[in-house]
Amino acid sequence: MSTTEPMSAFDAVEEMVGLAALTGAHMHICHINSVANRDLDDCVALVRRAQDLGLPVSVESYTYGTFSTVIGANFLRGPDWLERFGGADYGAVEERGRPLTKDEIEHLQATAPGTVVNFHFLRDETNKEDERLLDLAVMYPGGSIGSDGMPWIDSSGAVVEGDVWPLPEGAFAHPRSCGCFSRLFARWVRERGKMSLSEAIRKCSLIPAQILEPAVPEMGTKGRLQVGCDADITVFDPATIQDNGTFTAPAQTATGHRHVLVNGTPIIEDGQRNGGCLPGRPVRRSV
Repeated sequence: MSTTEPMSAFDAVEEMVGLAALTGAHMHICHINSVANRDLDDCVALVRRAQDLGLPVSVESYTYGTFSTVIGANFLRGPDWLERFGGADYGAVEERGRPLTKDEIEHLQATAPGTVVNFHFLRDETNKEDERLLDLAVMYPGGSIGSDGMPWIDSSGAVVEGDVWPLPEGAFAHPRSCGCFSRLFARWVRERGKMSLSEAIRKCSLIPAQILEPAVPEMGTKGRLQVGCDADITVFDPATIQDNGTFTAPAQTATGHRHVLVNGTPIIEDGQRNGGCLPGRPVRRSV
C-alpha cells in the first residue's frame, strides 16, 4: 500500500509474480485498485507481462477509488505514511463521511485503533487522471470484479452481528458493501460507455467462477446460464440499475434489480425482498 520504495505496491505485486513463476501456484491479486493505488500503471503492466508469459496470475478489482480499513492499520502509521500514498492529504481519511485532521487521526490511533475509516486514494469522480487510473483496474482484460462486504457498524460504533435486515438506522460501512456490482453497470456500462453489457456480466459472474474452478470444481456450475448449472440468477434492468450508497449514507440498497434467485429459490421478486428466505449453500471442494 505504498508508491515509494522500499516495500512499495510494485514490490508486492512483483513478489506475487515471482512466486507464481517459482512454484507454479496460482497467485490471485485481490483489490489491485487499492493495493496498487497510484502505482496502477506499473503494476498493471507487470501483471500483463506475467500473464503474456503464461504465469498463473489473476486479478480482481472493486469499483471505487476508496478503500476501507481501521485507523490503527500499520500502513497508516509512521512519520512518512501519508507520503507513501502519493501525496494524499489528511482530508482523504474519513470517519462516517467526515474528513479527519492530523490530530484526530493520531488521537483515534492512540485511543480507538479499531475505528473504521475510508481512505480516498483516488478522486475518480472529480479528477480525470484518477479516473483513468481506476479504469486500469476495473477494466483490466480478463480481470474480475469482486468485493468483500465490510462489517456494518451501528450508531454506537459496535459491529452489527448476525443476519440483520433491515440494517439499523445509521448503519455505516464502505458503500461497496451495497453497490460494488451495480456501480459497474451504472457507471462503466450505461453512463460512460466504457464496457459492453456482456463483458460487465462476465466480469461479475463467469470470470470469478473460472478463477476458482481449477481448485474448487463445484465452481464449474456457477457463473453460467445452462442446463445442469446452479440456478443463481439476477434479473436487472440495464437502464435503471444503480448503486445508491454514498460515503456519508452507505446503507442504501442498489436499485434496478427486479428478480434474484438463489439455488432456484426467489429471494427478490418484482423488486421486493422475500423476508427470511436463505436458500444459499456453501461451496466446498472435496478433501
